[in-house]
Amino acid sequence: MSKYEANVDMARRRQAQREASALLRQTNPAHRLRLRMQDMLLKHAWIREELPWKTHTPILYPEKVEHECSSCVVTRHGGFKMWWKRNPRPDQDDNELYKCHKCYFTGPEAMPEGYEDIKEPITRALKARKIELDGPNSIPQKKKQGRPRRPS
Repeated sequence: MSKYEANVDMARRRQAQREASALLRQTNPAHRLRLRMQDMLLKHAWIREELPWKTHTPILYPEKVEHECSSCVVTRHGGFKMWWKRNPRPDQDDNELYKCHKCYFTGPEAMPEGYEDIKEPITRALKARKIELDGPNSIPQKKKQGRPRRPS
């Protein structure tokens, strides 16, 4: 097989993977929720730090970190920036257990306490529920990123 034919074959496989991934996003609500929550967790510190997570807390590192996932028992070589760290439990000594996002976030049951029934659009729904549970000043306001005014 020539180099050109191999590239065409690779392009076909990649296209098939993209189509399968798009179909999965369209047909599987749990998969779509996992992807959207990962995006929200990476973008918004208040979601990671202030919501009442049940068994694990999302940890965002500045660089990719290798941990062994306690569910799939795979060390993610190259690492991830975000891991789920098990919350401390007094009945167990080893509290340094981590899960990758795919293993932890399997559906709505992984949502924080009081947020299990959140539907799309996720960001708006999370903000509304946070305000409902904790009050109108519970979400940090974004700082405006406009140009500084010129003195007149």
